[in-house]
Amino acid sequence: MATGGSWAIISADSASGNAKPGGIVSVSPGAIGAFGANHHLRQTLTFLNIYTMQQPEAYVGNIVSALDENDQIADPDTQKFLKDCLDAFINWLNTF
Repeated sequence: MATGGSWAIISADSASGNAKPGGIVSVSPGAIGAFGANHHLRQTLTFLNIYTMQQPEAYVGNIVSALDENDQIADPDTQKFLKDCLDAFINWLNTF
């Protein structure tokens, strides 16, 4: 498992992402869920003219405690949080 990081979600029909919607979910083994990396990536996506979803912001701290022995998310609260974030992202995509 990686020690932490952030991922950008960009619509699949865009090679460059220019003027396309995007979202960020960051995770880390620490308590603040890669907060700094998340915001740095958000600044970068703004420069690239990617419309980043503002709410909910998704930081998952202490990710190791949410994983099972196969590194799958087993914690029900974390699963629900991520599902809610994904649902919000899908709803937001539908505004474009």
